[in-house]
Amino acid sequence: MQSVVIATVLGLSDKYVRKEYIDRPKEVVRMTRIGAALIEEGRIEGKIEGRKEAVLNAIKAKFDTIPDDLKEKVIKIDNEEKFDELLIAVIKSNSIDEIYKMI
Repeated sequence: MQSVVIATVLGLSDKYVRKEYIDRPKEVVRMTRIGAALIEEGRIEGKIEGRKEAVLNAIKAKFDTIPDDLKEKVIKIDNEEKFDELLIAVIKSNSIDEIYKMI
């Protein structure tokens, strides 16, 4: 029930509260542990999304196309270090089969 009330308040706030009144609560939320954790989580997710994009762009640049099943496999990866290894593998590889083996 509490989450429904919070979601409702946030939804109404988004529609009817002016921007200058939104900035203050944002500052307060950032100072909490929950706010800091959410911000950090967003940064990590952003890094992973950026690396996915880099790997997919490298595959496309090198081989002109990305098979759908390979794209799906790359999208499912959630380990930052794996993306670094994969990007190096794409650069060094001579065929898409080598990329499949790396994943």
